[in-house]
Amino acid sequence: MMIIDAKGLLSPEPLKQTELAFAELAAGAKFVILLDNEAAVQEVHKFLQDNDAVVEVDKEDEIYKISATKSEEDEKTTCNETGQIALGQQIYTIRNNVANNGLKLNMVNEFFRVVPELNPVPGKIIFLEQGVNLVLEDSAYAEKLQKLEKLGISILVCRNSVEYYGLTDKVVVGELIDFFEIVKCLNGAGKVITI
Repeated sequence: MMIIDAKGLLSPEPLKQTELAFAELAAGAKFVILLDNEAAVQEVHKFLQDNDAVVEVDKEDEIYKISATKSEEDEKTTCNETGQIALGQQIYTIRNNVANNGLKLNMVNEFFRVVPELNPVPGKIIFLEQGVNLVLEDSAYAEKLQKLEKLGISILVCRNSVEYYGLTDKVVVGELIDFFEIVKCLNGAGKVITI
């Protein structure tokens, strides 16, 4: 059984070590992470839950022990047999504010129209740079994106971009993530398509 000793390390280092080890583990593998700070415990626990691992947390003295088992298979990617919509490994990125560009506006409208008909649908759509304008409360696309989320598509929004433009409180759809997380998503994607 793999043991990750992350005691004495400050966030985000324990999470990084966990992510690297998790990627190498076979499905069904059991492993343990040792931590001594609560912030790191919360980050690691959230990561493991998001990745469908079975997680148990114990604390003895000042040491946290997270015991986890990597899930056998990602149900989201094998749901064709059960009649659910299958999620693909491709990621779409939207980086431009299309409101002032007729051609791009038409392309994005068509993109949002056909996405639900794709099989598999994209696993993630990432909005960054000026593309974050499409996830705001006054965007014509917010409702369409909420419908895509209901299909199981992850709508991810670059926190760095919305903070740069001062738009954080206007985001109404998607999950805010740091650019570091975006890079990891793109690095692990089967295919990246920029709209």
